[in-house]
Amino acid sequence: MNTRKHNIKKSIVTLSCLLFSVGAMAQAYSSGGGSATGYKSTLGNQNTASGNYSLAAGWGNQASGQTSFALGYGNNSLGLNSIAIGMFTKSQNAYGITIGMGYSNTKPLVNTTSGIMLGSGSNLPTLFISNQNIENRTGKVGIGNVTSPQAKLHVAGDASEDANILLASTGTNKSVIQFRSSGNNITVGSDNVMKFNAPNMQFYPTGQVAVNGAFKATGNVTLSGLAGSSSKVLTVGTNGQLSSVEYSTFNDNLGNHTAEQNINLNGKKIVNGTSGTGGIFVSTGGKVRIGTGTTAPTNALEVNGTTVSTNLKISGLASSTEKVLTVGTGGQVSSTDVSTFADNMGDHIATQNIDLHNNWIVNGASGSGGIFVSTTGNVGINTELPQQKLHVKDGNILISRLSNRPPGSTNGSLLFGDTITTAHPFGRWGIEYLDQDGVRGLNFWKTSDNIGGPLNYVLFLCSEEDPSLKGNVGIGTGTPTEKLTVNGKILAREVIVSNDIRTWPDYVFAPGYEMMSLTELEAYVNEHHHLPDVPSAEEVEEQGIGLGEMNAILLQKVEEMTLRMIEMEKRIQELESQSVENNQ
Repeated sequence: MNTRKHNIKKSIVTLSCLLFSVGAMAQAYSSGGGSATGYKSTLGNQNTASGNYSLAAGWGNQASGQTSFALGYGNNSLGLNSIAIGMFTKSQNAYGITIGMGYSNTKPLVNTTSGIMLGSGSNLPTLFISNQNIENRTGKVGIGNVTSPQAKLHVAGDASEDANILLASTGTNKSVIQFRSSGNNITVGSDNVMKFNAPNMQFYPTGQVAVNGAFKATGNVTLSGLAGSSSKVLTVGTNGQLSSVEYSTFNDNLGNHTAEQNINLNGKKIVNGTSGTGGIFVSTGGKVRIGTGTTAPTNALEVNGTTVSTNLKISGLASSTEKVLTVGTGGQVSSTDVSTFADNMGDHIATQNIDLHNNWIVNGASGSGGIFVSTTGNVGINTELPQQKLHVKDGNILISRLSNRPPGSTNGSLLFGDTITTAHPFGRWGIEYLDQDGVRGLNFWKTSDNIGGPLNYVLFLCSEEDPSLKGNVGIGTGTPTEKLTVNGKILAREVIVSNDIRTWPDYVFAPGYEMMSLTELEAYVNEHHHLPDVPSAEEVEEQGIGLGEMNAILLQKVEEMTLRMIEMEKRIQELESQSVENNQ
């Protein structure tokens, strides 16, 4: 064991000894229903400490590693000298430290390394510090789901986000990224201008570069010292010095002057005439053709191919009103006034609000009714201030289901879910209205169950229009026959059944109540195999039992049994008195 590793172990052991010193003298201390033997301790409720010199404190923690420490709720320290602090965390490896909160008890924040892991509300870490385990060396830091950082700072974004680093300065201060020394950095000041700085060079957002030394450029270069009133050609002297020469005194074949011959640009020619193998052709009449061809152009400009323009002006179509371009069957372009042109395009970018028969599609909060899209992306119908992704004011939302499809077929449903995946393309839950095959009402259904198919009638509200099932509620069934019909088990802390007081069997203790004799009762039981007034097994199987009615019947039988016991006690006392008299 090297010195650093030994010191880490010594520090963790010291921390553990301080935290559960209350139990050290007795070898084991346990409170709150915990379990600890030997040199271990638990504090709190339902904790377990099984590793030597371990401590589990809080609720439901386990410390099974030697000199390990689990503090909080539902934490596990399994490795040697490991620490798990927070809620639903787990340290599996020796010297591992896990601090924070996992997603749940089944999806804890798990550290399988000897580093330090921090997280909150997830089974994945937010921050990780590696254990360098080498003298005079420091560890690496990971942000995101990184447990083996490849650099001093390793940032990994989740699947739904970029891996961003934000440097937010305040006031006139700068945001700076430093490289080795103070002279090499990237800065952004309060003017939001980014500068790349080096000891001999500075890059400016205007495109200018200041160089003090050797310079290599792969883009445009402006040499202000060579500026003049006319265009020049750069020349390089034998010593490498740049200078310039006037065009008029420089002989070349660059083409940016009067050329006496055709110009060949990698096989594409600029031709004065009609000959060539593709490029730009200028006829003797001054007409231009761009693209392949062997005939002279007959129009001012002919293009054989696709054209791309960022600012096209057709002066022949100019007017005092805005127009829409149209293309005739012969390919000719003409125009029509916007006010007289009706289209059904829709799939274009509108720079103004769209009027659909006086109902507006509005970007902002102005208009006179219709659909409104706020600057935050919320959509309002008949409201200029939508508060949610869809906000309908003074109106209804109607989902019509007219096709005959099976329940749970995602036709006419409101669907709910978290992340939409190929396994759950329709979310997790749905609400739909059914009116088919004898089932009519509102079906709350699960779009997929454990075997991959839909699970219908999780909750079903029968329509008032059905005379036989009107207003009934079903759980696990689409045909509830009572106000609440459950196809399955019911778990409840308490059930209260309201009975008619006239049917409650207090009348058994009223004067004049007559019961069967025991002889009559025996004969009835031998014949029917059940007590009088109690339903038979066949009746229960066919009709079930009412909780209130059955409890009343059972209470009646108990009260009758009580009367028989009282009568029997009186007869026993009478017989005992007679026996005493006879013995005297």
